[in-house]
Amino acid sequence: MKKFFTRYFLLNKRLFKKPLFIIILCIVPILVFALNASTVHNDGIIDIAVALEDPLDETAQNIASRLTDDESMLNITMYDSVTDAVDSVRYGESDCAWILKEDMKNTLTDYVNGHGSGKCVSIIERENTVALNIAREKLAAAISDDLCSILMSEAYRQKIGDNIDEAELKEYYNEAFNSGDIIEYKRTTGETVDYSDTSYLMLPIRGILALSVLLCGFAMTLFFIGDEKRLVFCRMSRRSRPFFEIGYHLIGIFDIALIVFLSILLSGLATSLWREILSLILYSINCALFVIAIRKLLRKSERIAVMIPFVLVIMIIVNPVFINLPFVYPVRVITPLYYYLQSAYDSMFLLYALIYMCVLTLINILLSRFIEKTL
Repeated sequence: MKKFFTRYFLLNKRLFKKPLFIIILCIVPILVFALNASTVHNDGIIDIAVALEDPLDETAQNIASRLTDDESMLNITMYDSVTDAVDSVRYGESDCAWILKEDMKNTLTDYVNGHGSGKCVSIIERENTVALNIAREKLAAAISDDLCSILMSEAYRQKIGDNIDEAELKEYYNEAFNSGDIIEYKRTTGETVDYSDTSYLMLPIRGILALSVLLCGFAMTLFFIGDEKRLVFCRMSRRSRPFFEIGYHLIGIFDIALIVFLSILLSGLATSLWREILSLILYSINCALFVIAIRKLLRKSERIAVMIPFVLVIMIIVNPVFINLPFVYPVRVITPLYYYLQSAYDSMFLLYALIYMCVLTLINILLSRFIEKTL
């Protein structure tokens, strides 16, 4: 055991003398710090200008207040005039402008009673995008509160007549329909989760941090090729070489994995402690086996170096780091990142990650035997 720790310490000491390894180690905390800093400023993915044709319209003010007060993925800015809001779109300061028309309450009331078009908002935009289409759902939700209130008032008026207390009815509506969240969030395991304190900017961080572990694996395999050329392993027995080979890669990978683990804990994205530890250990081993297999296929460090950015980009595209593309599932299942992202939330995928590890081990054994026969 003492001999093992001595070798581990010496190999780790060598790694910390390599600039590439230090750079990869520094990327992780810098990335987490940058994303945490961006969540403080609440930067959204879309900039929207909001203006009122009539600044004194109470209903329009209520709608604008809901849009600006509620935390979302939208950066909503109030403008003093319609002209300023439209100019912000024209000159690229905003992606679109939502202009709340005057006499909002009467417009919505006429719409509820079947009179008029109900067009109470003008949307000014340079082009139509997917993000802007999604953003309109936020606008519709903000309007629906007043629309439902007016619908209820008109329904009572038709049943009872004009002898109703609008203020009392509004108070009843607010108490009945604004008493809490009606949606419960659960994972596939049935575990209830709370996303109220999670910024959307932090959601892809698990996948991005996991890629740094794979990147470290590629760096370790390049170091391994360099040591092979310098005949560092020439005295090693054939039987012990495979174990040393994976151990060599895991020394650097575990260093990065430890930082990733701490970063996930500090970012508030951790699920359960034991699942985080097990999933990251399995992922680290799978990354080592994955890059070893690629090294045995490509053999030369120049080819591997060229392939690294392509592999990382493909990992991001086929795995649900930013978006989920179901049609790439057949490609996704051959990547180690997929099993890590899933096992962090579903314990069943820990078993799948273990099976994947066995498959990679078998592939490496077959590749080693094929290389021995061809040499």
